Amino acid sequence: MVIDLTESDISHRLATAPLILPVDDPSAVWMPASPRPAAVLIPFLQVKGQWHILFTRRTDTVADHKGQVAFPGGRADPGDLSPEFTALREAEEEIGLNPANVSILGCLQELPTITNYSITPVVGVMP
Repeated sequence: MVIDLTESDISHRLATAPLILPVDDPSAVWMPASPRPAAVLIPFLQVKGQWHILFTRRTDTVADHKGQVAFPGGRADPGDLSPEFTALREAEEEIGLNPANVSILGCLQELPTITNYSITPVVGVMP
């Protein structure tokens, strides 16, 4: 089944997506400190008129999440202006994606991880 979605359709669906986690997040009880902010880019691209999503595989030389299949992204730096900035900076570092070539469609809800990150998924379209 092929579903024809435009960038505008995807952006609208992101803006109206229901929350996944309750506002009172129970992870605060077992996390030792405030979660570290992070962001990932969920990079959509069209190939022959069909949407695809790009994943990466993390190397065995990184400190966290060795060998995992993931979206490009990582921890926010102190100078990062927003989750979108973090996701685009990390995507440029990890896969060489020029931030100027990405059209940001929106963000999903922040998600806490068991490794004490609070990750913001940022959805964008890449060439």
